[in-house]
Order: sequence, then C-alpha cells, then structure tokens
Amino acid sequence: MDTTPQNALFHTLSAEQVASLLEVDLRDGLSDQQVAQRSAIYGANELREKRRTTLAEKFIAQFKDAMILILLAAAVIAGAIGEISDTVVILIIVILNATIGLIQEYRAERAVDALKRMTEPEARIRRGGHLQSIPSTQLVPGDVVSIEAGNVVWVGLFIAALSLGAQAWAFHGGSDNWQTIVFTVLTFSQLMHVLAIRSEQESLFSIGLFSNPALIGAILLTVSLQMMIIYVPFFNEIFHTSPLSAHDLLLCMLLPLVVFVAVEMEKYAVRQGWIYN
Repeated sequence: MDTTPQNALFHTLSAEQVASLLEVDLRDGLSDQQVAQRSAIYGANELREKRRTTLAEKFIAQFKDAMILILLAAAVIAGAIGEISDTVVILIIVILNATIGLIQEYRAERAVDALKRMTEPEARIRRGGHLQSIPSTQLVPGDVVSIEAGNVVWVGLFIAALSLGAQAWAFHGGSDNWQTIVFTVLTFSQLMHVLAIRSEQESLFSIGLFSNPALIGAILLTVSLQMMIIYVPFFNEIFHTSPLSAHDLLLCMLLPLVVFVAVEMEKYAVRQGWIYN
C-alpha cells in the first residue's frame, strides 16, 4: 500500500497516521514556516475559475440570438432594395439591444462577485499552538481544523426564544397584532445576526459598520420591505399582517439588539481565549 501523502487513502488511516504522513503535530498544528512552504507548493485552496470573457466577447455574443440575426438579415435586405432609413433604424435597435444586454450581464457578474465576497467561508484551525480563524482559501495540507457547531445553532435558538417572548408579551398585553410583532422581531433579529457575524472573532466596531456598503444596502432594503408589509394595506392582505403602533414597532426594533450584543459578547470571549480553546 502506497503511504506517501500524494497517494495515501486518508479515510482508511487513523488521525495519528495522517498526522505522521503530513508531518504535523495534532496539538500545535503547523508552524508558520510549514504554512509558507506548503502555500508555495500547493497554492490557494480554491477551484480554478474559467477564463472570463472580455467585454468585447460579451458584446459580440449578444448578436448570436436568433431574433437579432433575423433583424440583421432584415437590415441587409432593406439596404439591398434601397430602404436605407429602415436599415439604419434596424441597426440602431440591434446595437442598443446589444449594449443593454452587455450592461445587464456585466452588472450580474459584479453582483455575483459581491455575493461571493460576502459569503466567503472561514475555517477555525490550530497553527503554532494557537486557535485562529482564516479564510478557507488559505488552508494548506496538514492544517488541523477545529470542527465545532459554531454560533449558528445557539443564535437560532436564541432568536426563536426572543420571538416566543414577543408573542407571550403581545398576548399578555391583549394585543391583536401578535402575528405581526413576532414576524417583525424575527426579521430584525436575523438582520442583527447578519451584522454581527461579519467576522467570527473581530468586533463589528473594529471592522467598520459601513465597510461593506452592499450589505448595508441589502439590510436597508429588507427594512423597507418589512415596513411595507406592516403598513401597506395591499401587503397586509397577502401576509396577514396589521399596522403596529409606534410603541409596538419600537419594541420590535429594540428587542433584536439583544442578538447583536450576545454575538459580540461571544466574539469577545473567543478573542480572550475563554471559549473554544
């Protein structure tokens, strides 16, 4: 059986055998020197993307549509029979269509790239005897990865508890808007969670609240949509919601802040080494 790192069947080996093959200490992880050497050998831990088409190639591709080809043929025929004005009009329409298509495709690619940057996964690893979080693209063979449930599970339970607490409060107060209150608390709690988990360890205040304009824009859009669902009669009928009083709306906006504070406290505990060691 070939037990070289390149050909070993790692799933058939024990953790100690894998560590021996990859020359790594399971307790301390790789050293900085080992990481640098393996990064130079293996490169980034990511799939190689296909070559992107240039703007010129994208523009030319807009003319491969069957309808565009028919219009171009009509322009040629119109020109051949002397209808120059018709030819010019058709060509202008075709070029405008291609330009609009190019702009839409370019914007779609930019949006996908932004989503990739927003959702780049991180890995908790042990290097040099210390537990740390790094982008998954920086992993190298031999890294000791810490697998844990993370904060998603407890935060989900926490948000559920907040929503149930809001429902109990609404019932106790005799409010007829309990469904809208619970829906709003749940929505805003998720938004607070999104803000708080920008990093697994760094505080939002050190990262910068407005360092990701796309995320802030998405949050503001969500808040706007939630306000429409609460106060626009058309959406009230669809979502079975009802307008909230200023007092109820303020409660629905303040209560989810507890989620943000709780996640920030967890990250502080991680930075201090109190948990997840």
